[in-house]
Amino acid sequence: MQKRNNGLDGLRWFAVTLVILSHCDILKQGAVGNCIFFTLSGFLAILPFVENGEDRFAHPGNILKYYAGRFLRIVPVFWVCLIAVWLLMPYRYFDIFDMKTDSSLILNLLFIRARKHLWFLQQEIVFYLMCPFILLLIVGFKKLFKNIWIRVTKETAEPGSAGAQVADLATSVLLAVLAFVYYANLHDTPIKLMARERLMPFELHQFLIGMAFGYIYRVVAIYADKIRQHKSAGIIGSVYMCLFVLFCILSSRTFLEVYFDDEGLDDYLIGWEQPMLFGCLSGIFIILLLVENDGWFARALGNRFTAYLGRISFEMYILHVFFLKAFDQPSQYRQCVLVYSVTIAVSIVVHNYVEKPCIRFAKNLKFKDVVAYYKCTVNR
Repeated sequence: MQKRNNGLDGLRWFAVTLVILSHCDILKQGAVGNCIFFTLSGFLAILPFVENGEDRFAHPGNILKYYAGRFLRIVPVFWVCLIAVWLLMPYRYFDIFDMKTDSSLILNLLFIRARKHLWFLQQEIVFYLMCPFILLLIVGFKKLFKNIWIRVTKETAEPGSAGAQVADLATSVLLAVLAFVYYANLHDTPIKLMARERLMPFELHQFLIGMAFGYIYRVVAIYADKIRQHKSAGIIGSVYMCLFVLFCILSSRTFLEVYFDDEGLDDYLIGWEQPMLFGCLSGIFIILLLVENDGWFARALGNRFTAYLGRISFEMYILHVFFLKAFDQPSQYRQCVLVYSVTIAVSIVVHNYVEKPCIRFAKNLKFKDVVAYYKCTVNR
């Protein structure tokens, strides 16, 4: 089983920090942080570290354990945080008797509506519900492509072969095309979610881009050892990752307003305006982070402190907004320090006493396959 990657946890920390800074009115790049999270979710959904990992959904029992794993990973933490906010905060973010607006505690708990930043969780839940069926379609496409490959080239398409690699690349191209087509027709999508007091389109394109880069990584991973032997590749990868982080920061409206005197920048948030750009840049970043996992930049990003914060980034994302009003300060920087610190402290408690026990429980769950009647256990 693939060990947990500290670099990816460091990336989660960077993304959630962008979101918190944005909500503290310091760096308006929260949408960029969300783009990174969406891309990473799509990337990991295909199990890029396992050859033909999508085949697991051919068995209904594996779909059940996938849903159980996702439920236990997300819902208990989410419910504990929201109910605690409703019970303990001196002001009312949620109303248990409201069944019509985004302030409804019940509707938020059920992901039917989402208040403020919780729209992100709503999007993730819908993707996780759809994910097994998207991957089943990919299984069908890859089998068809491999059959055509075998007939045309008379060569095998076994795992690791040229045929399997071309199939993964073809799948990546298909997903990328679907992502761009979906984004071009985003406002016409029939899948809309009620959040932030309006109907928001489902951001499927960002997840599809992540999945596309997951299939690219499967091919790149085969040659990873050879790539690491070239120092120039490590230098290029580290330079790109540095430039990506700088671009995420310097493309903020906070900095653009310094260099460009344009009234149009007042409402310009590049993460919202260019989600496909950041999805692609994030996908390249993730691949380089995994290939050059022993490089200086990957080690710096995934140091023990940032990696741990990445592991509690889910709790940090949910909780930080609820502390903004409690720590309202004349200085936005002082407020950010207070909110960030308290968010970390509370997130550690929730992570240790809610999330980790739920994950351990999920790993020990067993299901009978409703078709083949076999037993299987949750790996994640």
